[in-house]
Amino acid sequence: MTPITSEGKLFCMLYALFGIPITVLILSTIGGEMLKFEKHIIKIIETQLLKRQKVEHVNLKCLLAAFATIFVLILVGASFSEKYHEEWTYLDSVYFWFITFTTVGFRDFIPDEGLLQRNAFGYSIYTLLGLCAMSNLINIMGKIASREAFEIKFSGRNDSKVESDRQSTET
Repeated sequence: MTPITSEGKLFCMLYALFGIPITVLILSTIGGEMLKFEKHIIKIIETQLLKRQKVEHVNLKCLLAAFATIFVLILVGASFSEKYHEEWTYLDSVYFWFITFTTVGFRDFIPDEGLLQRNAFGYSIYTLLGLCAMSNLINIMGKIASREAFEIKFSGRNDSKVESDRQSTET
């Protein structure tokens, strides 16, 4: 669906001017809250279930949880899409949800219009959940990247020293 009239095109541009930043803010906020929840769950699991005194590498564990969440959402969405779109393979369905959650949106796979109208609320909620999970993933990747940059800049070590230290701790 695209605007045809001049008024429709102007409205679309104004709507996008305000709608896109508001949407990004909402998704970022929800993604940030998901990250807080993940950190809380990880701390509970490690301190109460595993009886550890200190919780380490929380951001990396959150990154793993964020990847797992996206992975599960894509696979579950693909299962339903394959069931209701007989012409789609499972890989087509996985591709559709991945492209949707990353907001790339090539429009090469579009849900059947009749099916979409009957399940518009479900598709909308599921898509919103996936977008929030993707925002969470981007949020935690940004936190990890900025922390790594901070450690390199203010540790007094050069990049090769940091890399050799990282390799020695990984083995």
